[in-house]
Amino acid sequence: MEQNAHIGKRQSYGGNICTIRYVGEVKGTQGSWLGVEWDEPSRGKHPGEHGGVRYFDCRSKCPTAGSFVRPNRPPDSRRSFLEALNAKYASDGINALNPPNEVPGNGAGHQVLLRQGPVHISGKVAEEIGFDKVRRQLANLNELRIVILDGMNISQLSQEMRASNALGNEGSILVERITQTSPKISELDLSRNLFEDWAEISYICSQLNHLRSLRLDGNRFRDVLSGFSSYPHEDHLEKVVELSLSNTLFIWQEIAHLTSHFFGKLTALIASGNEISHVSEHRLPHTLRTLDLEDNDFTALSDIQPLADLPNIQRLSLRNNKFRRIVGSQSASADMSDAVSPRTFNVHFSENLSEIDFSYNEISDWSFVSDLHSVFPGMTSLRIAHNPLFEDSRTPDGKLMTADDGYAVTAARLPRLKSLNFSQVTAKYRLNAETYYLSLIAAEIATVPKGQEHAVTRRHRRYDELCKEYGDPIVSRPESTFDPNSLAARLIRLHFHVAEQAKAQLKEDSEADFVLEFPKSLQVYSVLGYVGKRLRVTPMKIKLIWETDEWDPIKKGGDSDSDDDNNDEDDEDDDDEATTKQDRNKRMMRRDVVVVAGTRAIGTWIESSEAIVRVELMDSIWHSSSEV
Repeated sequence: MEQNAHIGKRQSYGGNICTIRYVGEVKGTQGSWLGVEWDEPSRGKHPGEHGGVRYFDCRSKCPTAGSFVRPNRPPDSRRSFLEALNAKYASDGINALNPPNEVPGNGAGHQVLLRQGPVHISGKVAEEIGFDKVRRQLANLNELRIVILDGMNISQLSQEMRASNALGNEGSILVERITQTSPKISELDLSRNLFEDWAEISYICSQLNHLRSLRLDGNRFRDVLSGFSSYPHEDHLEKVVELSLSNTLFIWQEIAHLTSHFFGKLTALIASGNEISHVSEHRLPHTLRTLDLEDNDFTALSDIQPLADLPNIQRLSLRNNKFRRIVGSQSASADMSDAVSPRTFNVHFSENLSEIDFSYNEISDWSFVSDLHSVFPGMTSLRIAHNPLFEDSRTPDGKLMTADDGYAVTAARLPRLKSLNFSQVTAKYRLNAETYYLSLIAAEIATVPKGQEHAVTRRHRRYDELCKEYGDPIVSRPESTFDPNSLAARLIRLHFHVAEQAKAQLKEDSEADFVLEFPKSLQVYSVLGYVGKRLRVTPMKIKLIWETDEWDPIKKGGDSDSDDDNNDEDDEDDDDEATTKQDRNKRMMRRDVVVVAGTRAIGTWIESSEAIVRVELMDSIWHSSSEV
């Protein structure tokens, strides 16, 4: 079995980092096993069980984060901080920490990887130009200010060091060498390494007097809460103002305790990808101005309620979570209404909070959008793209809204918004957005009977405000409302009247005016058959002409006529309305549409549900045209 295998130990196999969660036998197999949880959960096979027996629990919620490996499987080599620093930044075989013939390390498996010889790419020697100067600068470790050592398999302290609260002489020599090697480091990235004890981070940072930014993404620390009292050098972390703890699988209590105990001057915190679903009452430092909680499992604004106590917060990123409601279990819908939450959410964030990112969530109802200014009164910049709301919303008449239409409605619902999805909300954009939103409300009002408008307007909180700004919208109600899926909605009502020239050809007892109803899908051939039977005329001699309500101008020849028309149009002092109508009729004629016999449906010729149709007979049309 591997030496010093213990619960919580960090290992790397073939570049894949894991944490030992179990050491022992597995039923149905021979020998000992190491139950490990992989940092990349897709690398595993199960959540810690085999043959129906649970052997260990994974911190990740992914069902494939765990697997078993044999203890004799050789792990990847480990490095100390200084070894990793030397391997990453010292070049051309120059060891910045040791004489040329010495290889740093304190035991088997420790080595420094130094590049020797030319660089080959696809079997060809790559020519390097200008890199000598860069190497010389980087090899001067004393001048390094930004250090990135992610994925370097760093494990700073031996087990004997971790077992003691005080490092003793050996630890003093270690931290002294860190101070002498790179004293100017201000930004340090130690992500995805083999740290398992917070003391390792504390001891490294204690000697970096200029450290201001620290990234620890992808590490897995054990016993963070229980080990607080034993960690020395915590005062040295007070200098750090930017901290990243993404993908560490810390629970909220651990994040709050770490930041409040060690990082008293923190202004920016990144805690994304930690599968957090609820913010507990444990507080973060009040100095925070930027907070990133992307890629977690929040579903409602009430899940982050304690963050409202942060007085100086200015930017909050909640991107790629599962937000879909304000609080409680309100149903999600994509209609235009502001559904009232079943429970009241009386929490208000600091007015200093001006920038919020809700993109890539599960927001699907407009009430969430309308509530944002109540919860975030200082919000002036919002990102909310890539939510179902902007893919499924429809206008009151059932048409699918485009994403740009949805963004316009968002801007109209949030009057203090100055930036939406990284685009400035200009005065012109707001004017167009608010008038468009008001027209949608008017269209929704038109769908309810008179006297019930309040049922619509109460769901749109800015309706009265917008009416004062732009005036009451025009509500155009149809004369009758019915179910669009009903039989009545599928019928067309036609008022037939026989043209004067055709009446002479009809028999004396034939009706000159009558009304028939047909399905809109009925072919014109069939309509001609019904009309012919009613008039007792051969259907193919009948010509149907739809008399529309539209008027077309009469074209006149000659320049003098055109001048007269222009003069008539410019004369706006006509007091006699009847005379005006007569003049208009002289210049305009009703537009007629000939319904051509064929298999085309009558409903595709006539768009309305009721129309006037003139009936002419082929012979009468022939005679009238010959007389002209």
